[in-house]
Amino acid sequence: FLHVQMKVMRFTIFLFCLIGSFQTVCPQIKGGRFDLSLVEQFVKQGDEYDKLLDRMGKGDNSLTTTEYRYIYYGFQFREEYTGSLDTVHYHIGELIEKKNFREAFDVSKKALEVNPVSLRLLLYCIQAGRELGLPGEQLSLYTKPFLEFTYIIALSGNGNSERTAFKVLSITDEYVMMQFYFGITEVLDQEVMEWNGRIYDCLHITPTPDYDSDIIYFDVTPSMLKMAEIYGEE
Repeated sequence: FLHVQMKVMRFTIFLFCLIGSFQTVCPQIKGGRFDLSLVEQFVKQGDEYDKLLDRMGKGDNSLTTTEYRYIYYGFQFREEYTGSLDTVHYHIGELIEKKNFREAFDVSKKALEVNPVSLRLLLYCIQAGRELGLPGEQLSLYTKPFLEFTYIIALSGNGNSERTAFKVLSITDEYVMMQFYFGITEVLDQEVMEWNGRIYDCLHITPTPDYDSDIIYFDVTPSMLKMAEIYGEE
């Protein structure tokens, strides 16, 4: 029931953000629309994006959902972004299976310095940290971004079609969303398709109480383009 508990925690965070009187340097989302060109401009001009990362890393509770959106989707415009080519999570997964939680936590924490928006790395820090008995305040450095990022990905669509696909920055984020947000554990078939100049992962699944369709779409355009760019340079 982890995905149900996550939704309760996320809703609490969302209410906290709504009632707060926080100010943000990010352009506000108007009419429910999220302009990615504004995000790119924000990331590439000045050091405001670095300031957001610094605040998140320090556990700043005044970060708003809008700012978390800029952090997550803005990362695709950073030089550090490698799409789905980051394979360190495989090594960390092996460490956790071997119950080497200290090393798993340390490696995950170090990897987050390079990719601070990875859902898988955040999840590993949470899992290993709990096993190590870390205090809640320290764990919140990972649980808060994890809950906020999964929430803003869920806001990006409904997954029922290419037009309303959930927007993610990596394939691993896609699978974390399915398993830990929607409780999806059975993928029956998968295909990559293009539509309207973008690239999508279409997965046929077994429906769950939190996702009642047998098909789910993810927009994986940033990841696929970045990988094509990297391999093209080789």
